[in-house]
Amino acid sequence: MSAYQIIEAYLLKYKQLLKPMQVYRVLKKLVEKNLIHRINFNNSYVACFHKNSHETFVGFICSKCSTIEEKPQVSIHELTKTMGLNKNNISHTNLEIIGTCQNCL
Repeated sequence: MSAYQIIEAYLLKYKQLLKPMQVYRVLKKLVEKNLIHRINFNNSYVACFHKNSHETFVGFICSKCSTIEEKPQVSIHELTKTMGLNKNNISHTNLEIIGTCQNCL
């Protein structure tokens, strides 16, 4: 969901209006605590259900139905090594693969 979708859903359920800055502060804290991931493709957020190191997010995003699947991050470590980046201090990697899922084909 995007921040504005969260605001709209909250308004429908609780009949109270949240300010965008309030929502963005909460989302920032949830990202910092590795409970959600920010998706750059559509400026939204998705819950994290994996117990990984959270220095890397690898996700497949369906451009038709907007389904997001978090993928294992093992290959990202090999990719950074192949690119010669493993000697750098990488604090966070966000790899978004956009395509069409099996259900939308």
